[in-house]
Amino acid sequence: MPNDRAKQFMPFRALNGFFELLEEAEIYITEKKELNKEEERELNEVFSIIRKGSIIEIIYYDKSGYRIRKGIVNSIQKENRKIVVVKEEIFFENIWKIKVLSK
Repeated sequence: MPNDRAKQFMPFRALNGFFELLEEAEIYITEKKELNKEEERELNEVFSIIRKGSIIEIIYYDKSGYRIRKGIVNSIQKENRKIVVVKEEIFFENIWKIKVLSK
């Protein structure tokens, strides 16, 4: 009888797989673009103003296409050449654009 009561409090996932499907839909399938000098300069300017805790929107290449991620910067690891937004590790060479939403 106690096990039946515990089952009613178990998480319900009626939309099993739905969130994974949404994540896949966020990818714009295309080849990776090479940045020109002007785009590199713009990215460097943005990197000079973002800090841990900044809220950003970032477009980056991931596997077969580009993703857009909005969130709080957890860390910028210059030695490892990556930025962590929420829990997503994004390498510098995969970044296409960054927009600062809040410093």
